[in-house]
Amino acid sequence: MKNFYLILITIFLSFNISAQEMLDSVNVIAPTRASKSPTPTQTLTAAEMKNAVLVSDAVKHFSGVTVKDYGGIGGIKTVSVRSLGSTHTAVAIDGIPLNDCQSGQIDLGRISLENVSSISLANAQSDDIFQPAKLIASASLLSIVTQKPEDKFHLKASTKLGSFGFFNPALFISGKGKKSFAPTVAFNGEWLSAKGDYPYTFEGVRNRRTNSDVQRLRSDVSLYSGAFRAKVYYYQSAQGLPGAVIIGNSNASSERMSDKNLFAQASYQKELSPKWKWQANGKYNYSYFHYRNDQDSVTNYRQDEYYLSAAVLFRPVSGLSFAFANDVLFNKLNASFLNPQRQTLLTALSAKYVNEHFLVMGNVLATIANENVVVERSRNTVVERSRNTRLSPFISISYKPFASQDLRLRAFYKNIFRLPSFNDLYYTNIGNADLRPENTTQYNVGAIYSFRSKMQIHADAYYNTVTDKIIATPKRSVFIWSMENVGKVEIRGLDIGFEAAQPYWRDKNILLRGSYTYQEAIDVTDSQGKTYGHQIAYTPRFSGAGSATVETAWVDVSLSVVWSGKRYLSGQNIAPNRLGGYADMGITLSRKIKRISLTAEMLNVFDKNYEIVRSYPMAGRSFRVGVIWEM
Repeated sequence: MKNFYLILITIFLSFNISAQEMLDSVNVIAPTRASKSPTPTQTLTAAEMKNAVLVSDAVKHFSGVTVKDYGGIGGIKTVSVRSLGSTHTAVAIDGIPLNDCQSGQIDLGRISLENVSSISLANAQSDDIFQPAKLIASASLLSIVTQKPEDKFHLKASTKLGSFGFFNPALFISGKGKKSFAPTVAFNGEWLSAKGDYPYTFEGVRNRRTNSDVQRLRSDVSLYSGAFRAKVYYYQSAQGLPGAVIIGNSNASSERMSDKNLFAQASYQKELSPKWKWQANGKYNYSYFHYRNDQDSVTNYRQDEYYLSAAVLFRPVSGLSFAFANDVLFNKLNASFLNPQRQTLLTALSAKYVNEHFLVMGNVLATIANENVVVERSRNTVVERSRNTRLSPFISISYKPFASQDLRLRAFYKNIFRLPSFNDLYYTNIGNADLRPENTTQYNVGAIYSFRSKMQIHADAYYNTVTDKIIATPKRSVFIWSMENVGKVEIRGLDIGFEAAQPYWRDKNILLRGSYTYQEAIDVTDSQGKTYGHQIAYTPRFSGAGSATVETAWVDVSLSVVWSGKRYLSGQNIAPNRLGGYADMGITLSRKIKRISLTAEMLNVFDKNYEIVRSYPMAGRSFRVGVIWEM
């Protein structure tokens, strides 16, 4: 009953999201989203994310998203969009994709929001056809855009302090040389440190989280010169991996992890004529991962990626455009088990037509992936090779039925797949080199309505299927598992969201935002199996979020809440596997005084004790303050 009332409060007040130990209040602004897109696209700007710390904090504010959070600021955080799984979401920074050929997923807890201007999540893909082919080669796209500095000198220094040893200083400097041809250069760096030793209650026992400390350094240098843009990024961390809580043993894990990541990327665009436009992108990515546990078991990985992309846009007549993109990727993994290599060629042909009432967009993506790995067979060294080829279609439409009203109806269809990761294929005693790619099919129909630029509401119903789903099944013992293509999942869902701004005094506003998600993601693999017709693991049927911000002459007050219905920790929906629902609330006070911005936050106001992942308790009530100085 208590949760029922909290849900009613959520819907009524339209509070927003956040549900981890660092619950973040995110301020909203008046809805200015482009409503023409035929695919559902949600966006958060820098102003809306000013109190968040990591990208994983922000994406919890999007409808249709499930975030797995393994507790603590150092815990792994992955995102699944519409229950398709984290490996089906592409992540890009400034239009160039991130990649992890080892695990196939990106840990969003590693990506900071410092110097980010916006984050957008597009189901299927964005409505921009002039982009690399890799960005349409997934079931959804999370796009991160960093701030483009002004030519004049700009300095921003900030510090955030919080409970459980949280300390996060950052520095941003940008400027342009005196010469007219000099580029604009920006440096951004930050340090994040936290003990993460928060108290928790698990099955009636009060204890304190251990091995949840983290030390992270991140820096990047960006260069802008006309149509040319380049970035060099460096990241390193050393942290504990907070393990599952075990009754009677507060030190359930002593796993330690350190990693380093360096990438350099560049992009260039040129308008060849009023009808022709060209772009090129390139990237080198290096990452190193070191892991050890209390048994002195040590694992090291090194990944190298080389990426090149070229695209051309042709606009023969007004409203009609065509794009052709060609991407080449080379991935290499050096690991203790094997050293596989993968070469991928992606070719996309796209078309788009826009007029006053219609936006029609479609493309065909061709994928050719060649793989080779050196293995030992009967004391002989053998090079095993495999090849995957696919054609993946996509089509979408947006229709405005009334010229006098900003109402848009939209629909899309997309078929796409994801290649098995190197871990799926080759990991010792687990990998299966004969795995087929997972195949996903998406259908969506919806509508979006904007009212006098003060309110926007959207609703989308969708149906997805995942076939040849890759799952781990036990073999000779509980310690020997194998990856197999045996899974099939059907997903039906509804996403509803709105945002509004109401002026009430001079330039002050009351800002509202809300979202609601219903998802029925069921296992239809085997009609005789124990999980047939059951909701897949960690996917609530009902979830929602909302926020309310009141701007005043003295201080802005933001109130946010996120709630989730019950979930199950495995595909068998029985009582022992059930995780109860939860609701979590945060309050933020913020004020700007000339060049100084101040914030104060209370997170998890009601000291709610809950888990997002079984045996990984989240933090209770905590506090955080921040100060930003700019010139």
